[in-house]
Amino acid sequence: MIYDIDSIIFKGAYWPPRDEAEGRLKLYQQNQDLFDGNHTKVYTGLLRLFHASAAEHQKIILILNLHRRLSTFWPDILIGEKPEIKVSEGNQNAIDQLLIDSSAWQETYKALIDMSRFGVGPIKAYKDDMGEPHVQAIAPSRWYPVQNASGQIEEHLLAWTSSEFIDHVLQTYLHCEIHRKGEVETRKYAIKDNKIASDAYDIEIDQTGINDYLLVPFLNLTTTTDQWGCDDYTPLDPIIKRMETRLTRMGRILDAHSEPLMGVPEDSVTKDPITGELHYDSNLKVIPMAEGQEKPFYVEWNGQMAAGFQELDFLMNQFYTISETCPQAFGQSLSGSMGGSGSAESGTSLRLRMMAPLKRVERLRLNIDPALKKLIWLLATLKGIAITPQEISINWKDGLPQDEAEQSRIESTDVMAGITSRKAAAMRRYGWTKEQVADDQKQILEELPLQGSMI
Repeated sequence: MIYDIDSIIFKGAYWPPRDEAEGRLKLYQQNQDLFDGNHTKVYTGLLRLFHASAAEHQKIILILNLHRRLSTFWPDILIGEKPEIKVSEGNQNAIDQLLIDSSAWQETYKALIDMSRFGVGPIKAYKDDMGEPHVQAIAPSRWYPVQNASGQIEEHLLAWTSSEFIDHVLQTYLHCEIHRKGEVETRKYAIKDNKIASDAYDIEIDQTGINDYLLVPFLNLTTTTDQWGCDDYTPLDPIIKRMETRLTRMGRILDAHSEPLMGVPEDSVTKDPITGELHYDSNLKVIPMAEGQEKPFYVEWNGQMAAGFQELDFLMNQFYTISETCPQAFGQSLSGSMGGSGSAESGTSLRLRMMAPLKRVERLRLNIDPALKKLIWLLATLKGIAITPQEISINWKDGLPQDEAEQSRIESTDVMAGITSRKAAAMRRYGWTKEQVADDQKQILEELPLQGSMI
């Protein structure tokens, strides 16, 4: 934890700070490698499954990049079906256009991926050189929250390094961006041998005109002991590592027995008179057989592969349980095979099977909903649109495919039962406004005489 920026950034201090480098930054790098598919950098035991003298082309390790699939699943469910942002009627069109122009949804998607793999996805609002507001997702490895004794954030430090050649000498610099309420300070330091080698220079302080931070962290599950979010990978690592180890071993078995040995009669083998080695002519098309002589055969071995596949099924079920997902979340059919079995589930059936991930999404929204509202308010304020955070409402979608036939059947049943009106049903079913429903009802009345003449 950082309580004072000057306690970690000063001439002679290590960068990055050792506590951070050995703690969360190390975890971030591991999770980055897992997301990128570089599993042997993290699961080093996979490399020991092969003999040191084995050829490189034989060292085939089966990587299951379930990490990336999981980290893209949650943003897909949260904002893949874009939420409906509602503000006061006079500002609605301006806000809708602002979210498009500022790349808000694209950057929020990146932040939600980081939220899954690192536990937090910082995102900042800023003005470009033309004075237009934009959004940028920040790598959590660049984010250092500075808090007071009560655990509340007082400053957000964004820090990263860059290098360039000056007079054929590689120079490394530390760039700092300190976010406080109402202002953003930038600094620069020289770095040498992983230490800060100069005092701060190129110091600038910009007044934002907003009495709040221009940086908003999107947090995963938080607890009293982990207030910056828990990543999704750590609890799943033992399961995925075991699955990849088992599949790699099974692959070695199949490779070893893809070209089995052959047993042939003794007289089909010639002996080298000098070395005494036995040789068999593989081009031999006919093997003479004496009466009662055993026929040639392949040397087969039962690798007990069924037990391996049973273990994989068990581990996959544990993966679904721990990750709070299900086979349908990853496009699998009821039988567990990828790509489906040709049958379609109803919307109700799919929703019931997706109960675990949908419940987790509701829990994630407890942190994401206020963060997204604050981000929209920051953008609007930078743009000069006068709204308050309380005026912003978000109508979240579940991200599941709509069962059109089922929805129509439900609305028709409710109308026939007198529970709802046709106008209300049409507004829910098609997302129409009152004016669109009135136009449609008028069109229906105009077509009634024509329908009667056609009968």
